Amino acid sequence: MNATVNGSYWSADNGYAQLPSAYNLTLYASRNQQSYIAMNISGYTGPGDYVLGGYNTAIFYDGAGNEYDATNGTVTITTDNSGIVQGYFYFSGPGYSGGGTVNVTNGSFNLNR
Repeated sequence: MNATVNGSYWSADNGYAQLPSAYNLTLYASRNQQSYIAMNISGYTGPGDYVLGGYNTAIFYDGAGNEYDATNGTVTITTDNSGIVQGYFYFSGPGYSGGGTVNVTNGSFNLNR
């Protein structure tokens, strides 16, 4: 997974996709086991566009104690077969404890499931 976070390139060194329950897709990737992006899609039915907000969530954790929760954005799943989930995303949202705003753009993923 990689993305542009507040104008800086961010790239994960590990990640995964999983279906922990029916119709619920989790996407997770971290860099140096410090910063991470986690997304959860409720009502997952396969490839398509999923608007973030409500039960569809995204979080960026910067590794310095700041967590940002998406208030808007989209996750697009382009492929989900042969154990691979691919797609792209963007989102923005405020810091959990009032620590500014995060803008995550140009996100893409190719994760094993």
